[in-house]
Amino acid sequence: MALSFQRRSNPKVSPQLQRVGDLVVALSGLALLGSVMTFLNSTPPMGELGHFTHDIFDPLVFCMALWGLATGIGLLRAWPWARLSMLIFSSLLSICGALSAVGFLFMPNGNIAGRELVFAKVFAMSSVLIPMLMGVGGLLFFLRKDIRAQFLGTRISPKMPS
Repeated sequence: MALSFQRRSNPKVSPQLQRVGDLVVALSGLALLGSVMTFLNSTPPMGELGHFTHDIFDPLVFCMALWGLATGIGLLRAWPWARLSMLIFSSLLSICGALSAVGFLFMPNGNIAGRELVFAKVFAMSSVLIPMLMGVGGLLFFLRKDIRAQFLGTRISPKMPS
């Protein structure tokens, strides 16, 4: 008996939205697997920062990964709440990235000067600007009329009596 992994595609979902849904499911699945593997690690964390990441950050990543996995499945099925979820997530990503970029701009230089300072600032800014641009791209994508239209036809409405 051979297993067949043939996925049925939703005819209401464009190939572009299908790729976004697949990407969200894949990345959320990797984040979920990583958070579970980190949580199951029996080695106790070292230092104060280790306790913070083990006690607070790992469950937060787990919950965010579950949210992403559910959203990705919702995108593949064109459920309206999934579009709203992506708009919220993209907004949070954009806002956090913009606030972090402003924080890095006004960060004191410390004892670094010259090339090292430029390299450190460019690295720090790119580490927050890339996710921020992804958030802005997600907002622009899910606000498009053709993408919005794919989610409008999937609402379940009660039948009106004739």
